[in-house]
Amino acid sequence: MNLLVWTLVVPLITAAMGSAGGPRRLKEATIVGVALMILAVILGRPVANSSFGSWFLLSRQQITIALAVYGFGLGFLARMIRVRV
Repeated sequence: MNLLVWTLVVPLITAAMGSAGGPRRLKEATIVGVALMILAVILGRPVANSSFGSWFLLSRQQITIALAVYGFGLGFLARMIRVRV
C-alpha cells in the first residue's frame, strides 16, 4: 500500500519540479523522482510494519478517491505547463 501512495505522490512532485523551468530542471526532477521511487520500494515494508503503517491502509473507496484526485492533479499540471509554454 505504501508503494501505491508513493506512485501517486512522486509524479505530482516531479511534474511540479519539472515545470518550474527548462531542461535542467526536468533532469533534476527525473533524478529526484527515480530516487524517491527507489526509496519507497526499499522502505515500503519497514514503514508498513511500523506504528504509523496503518496510515497507509486505504479502503477501496479511498483508493478510488485518491486516483481521481491524482488524475485531476495531473491534468491540472499538464494544463498549467501548456499555458506557460
